[in-house]
Amino acid sequence: MTDTSFLAHLASWLLLSLLLSWCVAGCWRVANTQRVPFSPDVQVKLLFTLVWLPFACAAFSLIINELPPISRYLVGEHCHESHCGPHDLYIPTSSALGAGVLAFAIGLLCVTIVMMARQLYLNKRFHQLLQLASARSPANPCANFCNSASGPQAEMKQFYQRVDSQVPSAWCAGLLRPQIYVSQGLVEKLTDNQLNLVLLHEFNHVRQLDNIKLMCVRYFMILWPKRWRTAYRHAFINGLELRSDMFALHNAGHYASLDDLPLCVCQQAGEQGASSERRERLNRLLTQPQNTLMQYAVSYISVFVFGMILTLIAVAVGHPLMEFLLQ
Repeated sequence: MTDTSFLAHLASWLLLSLLLSWCVAGCWRVANTQRVPFSPDVQVKLLFTLVWLPFACAAFSLIINELPPISRYLVGEHCHESHCGPHDLYIPTSSALGAGVLAFAIGLLCVTIVMMARQLYLNKRFHQLLQLASARSPANPCANFCNSASGPQAEMKQFYQRVDSQVPSAWCAGLLRPQIYVSQGLVEKLTDNQLNLVLLHEFNHVRQLDNIKLMCVRYFMILWPKRWRTAYRHAFINGLELRSDMFALHNAGHYASLDDLPLCVCQQAGEQGASSERRERLNRLLTQPQNTLMQYAVSYISVFVFGMILTLIAVAVGHPLMEFLLQ
């Protein structure tokens, strides 16, 4: 096996991930024009899977490159000095071009890590400031749902934090242990049924760890073209909001209806579409039967096949490309 450094393999993985990520971005832009009507849960899981799929395929392709008996069927025979025929990925970094590519890849990784660390720090500071500016609510409109539900939801005895603000708003903040916050103005404005729906909506964001998923999606797409990145993030956010709407409506009980759900409150920054369009989509989801199982099967079979294609491309194209760049 050729003696290659860990940093060279890391650089190869980052560059291949970047190339495959652009492939995913382009394919999604083409597929998005078809407007396939997935259920919100399938939409969220599918979009989240697609953003990390290139990184997994790039790693798998490097493993295949270290197995000449397999890679020989995907990579044409070529020589390195006196070494011809099937071989491991040949990654020397002695040339100026190889050192430059290696420095670029490692620098990109370091910048991404610094940006993520900064984001985590800002999120923590924001959460701390919210806790200082809020008070725990003496009553929990989710109590009926918590006491009657089974499974993980039955264990939720969380009181929401009430923020001293007259601006009607509700949101959840935090990553590993998110907390629900509701403004005083919203509590005074909404009825008990409406407030219960809002809290259930936000509770679904908490239980699904949607804040972490949003951060991951943001950094997995960090080098996508801005226009594509913005459209993808909007589609993902819309899916998150619709999924939480459906969760709230299904668990609020018979006394709550779609008309009680204040959609202008239950949304995140960057969500596309007017409230009337979102309400119409929710009404279709509630009234028309959804074959979610079939959607899951079709979408994940498609993702698996797409991942295999990406891996084959990474092996067939990535092997000579990495050897050329780092030679």
